[in-house]
Amino acid sequence: MATKTTITDLVCKNAKAADKRYEIADATRQGFRLSVQPSGAKSLILRYTHAGEYRNMTLAPYTPGGNALKIALAAYAKAQDALAAGTDPKAALRPKADPDAALTTHIANFKRLKVATLRASTQDYVKRSLDRLDTKFSGRELRAVKKSELVKWLDEIADAHGVSAAISHWKVIRCFFRWVESREDDFANPAAALAAPGKDREGDRTLSDAELRAVWNAALKVGGATGRFVRLMILTGCRRHEITHLARSEIVGNEIVIPKTRYKTHRELRLPITAAMRRVLDECPKEGPFAINGAHALGDHSGMKEKIDEHAKIEAWRFHDLRHSVETGMARIGISPFIADAITHPGGSMRGSMRRYQHHDFTAEKRAALERWSEHIEAITSGAKIKAAA
Repeated sequence: MATKTTITDLVCKNAKAADKRYEIADATRQGFRLSVQPSGAKSLILRYTHAGEYRNMTLAPYTPGGNALKIALAAYAKAQDALAAGTDPKAALRPKADPDAALTTHIANFKRLKVATLRASTQDYVKRSLDRLDTKFSGRELRAVKKSELVKWLDEIADAHGVSAAISHWKVIRCFFRWVESREDDFANPAAALAAPGKDREGDRTLSDAELRAVWNAALKVGGATGRFVRLMILTGCRRHEITHLARSEIVGNEIVIPKTRYKTHRELRLPITAAMRRVLDECPKEGPFAINGAHALGDHSGMKEKIDEHAKIEAWRFHDLRHSVETGMARIGISPFIADAITHPGGSMRGSMRRYQHHDFTAEKRAALERWSEHIEAITSGAKIKAAA
């Protein structure tokens, strides 16, 4: 039997979770109760009889510091009016579909007002995560999405695509729900205390020559746009989106030129094209605006990674590790770390007065380094003896 007392906000706040779900019945309002779950979740409910059947309905979920009790009591009053009129309160109080309350509507607004201000490459992966969120909770209202559901969804992503993929989605949905929280009244953010689905590595994984060979050979077996993408990442040390969005217009003579509007640090990146790079680029479709995949940019990085993993069979890694492996590998074969960093981070190594006074573009030095790196990759992937560092 439920404990009876006058239900106040203090009573709701102080109600403690127990091993089993229990209820506190209001002493003066018939059927009005507080339900407390073993998890600590609380809700204000109504138990009533209609058409000879004993029924119940949730009036409002309870969260400390909100106005749940006020909302629940207003709903309780409407429910009593419905019962007096011989109508089922559930039918009378069921809200009509409100498109402005839909999760889909809020996601569309977020894309239009926030995501559209981001870099094009950032927009792509953020939109992919938002689309997956929208698909997962299709037809749901924003306020109906629960933290436990988000946790389960992220766990599913981690199981299917790895922890890194789940963390990427986690970052996007937290940003989305914070944005909504900043605009909505009395919104209980389900992602406010959402823990990361795992540990995000700080990019400390570098691949050995044997592992690079395995990934390179896997790219050859997979072929197509995925194979070209992976081999260019190994040869250039570029970021994923710099290759997946590589446009034909960015192949300028003997250089890859990525404009500052598309580069992470807002600097222009100029990479001399080696013979090995040219062979990969020559495999690209001759028609269409994009050099790597013909008619459109590549986007499904998880899918491409799965294809490579079917053949590579190496310890857990991610595409961004190739970038770290290039710079580390260059140092290992005797290329100056300063020049290697100039390839992967234009202007990144310059500090203090050097950043202000150093205007040499290091084109010749970068070309020599990239040619040497290409020779090294060709040597280790063809089975030839690896050249010793100078």
